[in-house]
Amino acid sequence: MLHPPILPICNDGEDALAQVRDGAVPGLQELRLHHGTVWSWNRVIYDDAGDGHLRVEMRALPAGPTPCDMMANAALLVGLAEGLRDEIRELMPALPFPMLSHNFYRAAEHGINARLLWPSFSDRRLVELSATELVRNLLPLAQRGLERIGIAPAERDGYIELVRNRLERGRTGATWQLDQVARLSRRLSRQRALKTMLECYRANAGVNRPVAEWTDIR
Repeated sequence: MLHPPILPICNDGEDALAQVRDGAVPGLQELRLHHGTVWSWNRVIYDDAGDGHLRVEMRALPAGPTPCDMMANAALLVGLAEGLRDEIRELMPALPFPMLSHNFYRAAEHGINARLLWPSFSDRRLVELSATELVRNLLPLAQRGLERIGIAPAERDGYIELVRNRLERGRTGATWQLDQVARLSRRLSRQRALKTMLECYRANAGVNRPVAEWTDIR
């Protein structure tokens, strides 16, 4: 277990095993509370809603900022997971946890402008690459991974192209926000610049326009 569990008694005497034997779905409130206190990037969640289900939450997906961008994020992550599957035994020892932690904080601080460590494709020696260069190098692998699991070519290529366009323009939801506030602040108060940026952000997101195509606010 990665985290010490915090499990207060809050189920009002629920007998989960008896419910399972009777064909019912137990609430497992303590387990759900624990899940709600641990925010891993990928986490398995139990939910008793409806007929009950398990799901894997990938927190990178909501980075959007539009539905089509979130789908592109999902395509990239799932494609890479499948594409790297055969190499994972080599990659894991080549990229030890302290280096992963380094990458995590650099990415959180600098976003698309981060410089990250990654095992070279030739000899697995760690090399430093820009985030854009690393993702660009991995796009063909993600594309092959999506192909392997049967994603339709038009859908697969369309989402990969969305990611490629972001790399070419250096544009994410975060960079767009920062750029626009900086531009607007030259002629507006900061409060007005933030309000104007947010209004345009919502308008762009509302029509599901890929973030790579968002233009500067006039």
